[in-house]
Amino acid sequence: MLEVRNVKIEYYGEEITTLNFAFNKGVTLILGEVGSYKTTLFSVIGGIKEIPDGEIIIDGINIEEDHPRYRNIAYVGANSIPQGGKVLAQLALPARLRGTKKAETKKLAYVAAEKFRLDPNKKIKSLCKAELIKFFGARLSMRQLQVTMFDEPYHFLGAENEHAITKLINSSGGYVLVSSCDGGDIKRLNPDYLVVVRREKILADGKTEDVLKNASGEYLTKFLEL
Repeated sequence: MLEVRNVKIEYYGEEITTLNFAFNKGVTLILGEVGSYKTTLFSVIGGIKEIPDGEIIIDGINIEEDHPRYRNIAYVGANSIPQGGKVLAQLALPARLRGTKKAETKKLAYVAAEKFRLDPNKKIKSLCKAELIKFFGARLSMRQLQVTMFDEPYHFLGAENEHAITKLINSSGGYVLVSSCDGGDIKRLNPDYLVVVRREKILADGKTEDVLKNASGEYLTKFLEL
């Protein structure tokens, strides 16, 4: 179980809300309108956003004190696209930051680039969206991850690439969390679990087929496109 327990969210020293979530292994789609703390949740799990109180627990182990660099977690979002450099260097960078030797990271990066049919010498900025999907796939393949988080993937990687995006998400193991503002992503992804949030409140949570079957209320049914 991946748990976010009583995590207090502050901005400029003022407490805004408290997050409580629990996720099973498999693919979970977190569906909610803008302002529902989905990206904030990912920042908390990844250790990017410091929290004054609360716990992040994976399989019974509290990781809240672990440095983000050493959490066995990956984030894929629009702001995780490298802003410069070549494919090979950017594939190798996460491993280098975790202390892996340069020669070893270079070898692993070459293998990943070849596996995903990427030109290792191509500049990141010149990659099209379809190639970016391959880049993220190659980068994720270089690690044994407990948690992989995809932030609005069908939006920033292009709905025209939905089959490739879905394949990338489903190829990830462990806890796979996908955020979205679009109820249509339920059909695109067909996730194992579905969580519907509105601001800090969880409106529905469970296996996807159960949530869809038992959905009630004007907001929920409209948002789920029922």
